[in-house]
Amino acid sequence: MIDPRIPLMGQQQANHLETATQGIQFGQGLRQLLAGRQIGKMQQLENPEDRKAFANNSMFSRELNAQIKADDKAAMAAALEQQKALADIGKVQSEAFKNNTQGQGYGLDNSGKRQAAIENVIQQAAMTGDPGQVLIGLNRLAKTGLITPEQYQQETAIVQTMTPEELQKYAQGSALTNKEVAPYLYQTANNAADNAQSDINNQRSTNASIYATDTAASTADKNRAQQQEQFDANLYVQQNKPLDYFTAADGTRYAVYPGGRGIPVSGPTGEPVKAQQSGAMNSTIQNAILETDEKVSATRNAITNLKDALEYSKKAYDGVGAAQRANIRGLIGEDERATATTMLDNIVTGNALEMLKATFGGAPTEGERAILLQLQGSANLPRAQREAIYTRAIQMAEARLASSEQKAGQLRSGTYFSQQQGVPYANAGQQPQSTFNLFD
Repeated sequence: MIDPRIPLMGQQQANHLETATQGIQFGQGLRQLLAGRQIGKMQQLENPEDRKAFANNSMFSRELNAQIKADDKAAMAAALEQQKALADIGKVQSEAFKNNTQGQGYGLDNSGKRQAAIENVIQQAAMTGDPGQVLIGLNRLAKTGLITPEQYQQETAIVQTMTPEELQKYAQGSALTNKEVAPYLYQTANNAADNAQSDINNQRSTNASIYATDTAASTADKNRAQQQEQFDANLYVQQNKPLDYFTAADGTRYAVYPGGRGIPVSGPTGEPVKAQQSGAMNSTIQNAILETDEKVSATRNAITNLKDALEYSKKAYDGVGAAQRANIRGLIGEDERATATTMLDNIVTGNALEMLKATFGGAPTEGERAILLQLQGSANLPRAQREAIYTRAIQMAEARLASSEQKAGQLRSGTYFSQQQGVPYANAGQQPQSTFNLFD
């Protein structure tokens, strides 16, 4: 038979369990309440060591020590927050001080600029004492914002109360501290010395200008005469090309022209060309000699002209702005510089360039072709650049001159064609006997 108390036994156990739980919760709550009171007492102690000792000696040491750690952490966080706040405040104060100081500096700078602008306007009356000129200047400063309306009114009132004589004295006193204006108003020992030196420099400049003009005119006359002689000689050769060449019994070479007229062939020194070999030179060799002699003459003329160009280059356009050119050399004026530039351009492009073309012939090297192109318009290049071009052109021309002179000597000695073709000069072709009477 089932015991009817069994269901009630489970209910009784549950009641006992609930009662025990409530008892535990009541005990914990009571401990927290008592611990809280102890925490309050402990926090009233100012010395950290006293608080630590109080906590360790209490039955609630666990709660008290935990509270000590929490209090220390909170105190540290509060200190850090306070430091951050102080740093932010210091930064703001520093920026404010910097801005105030900078603003004061700008204010002083602007004030100085305004005062300088006013003084410059007033100094305009130092020579005449004219108040109208000063008032116009002040009005312009006010309209452009360089001075304030109050400053404009104040300065205008001061100027209008002065007589022209008073204004002139005031302006001269203001200009005394202006090193750019004072020398024109006050005579000093330095002014006198500067004026005396200026007179000497002007006289030197005048003498140098006269000398340079005379030299340029003389050189131009010589160049024109030389160019005319060269032109006449080239024209004569072009219009009177020889029909043949003939070697006289004494070895003198003659160019044969229409009508049986014979003219001795001259070498680079002007002396008649004489054969150096046992046989008569043929027309091919003689033409080669003439062509080589023409190159020698053109080369020498080109070198002379290029050397003259280097002299003119010292006084010609120097590759800087017009405003700066006038003061580059105290002894050279703009007119003289322009004349030298024109003469330089005429010498290079009118004479030296054409002579170099004849010097280099129909097949110039890459370097020679480049120097011909660089010479064109070189008068307007900066001085250092154009003089480097002229120097390089002289070097190339001198190299060609040495080569042409060597070739001319070999042609006359009969060794050129033997070296070029490997055959004796005497077998290079005999000159046919001429039927012209060369001595009529």
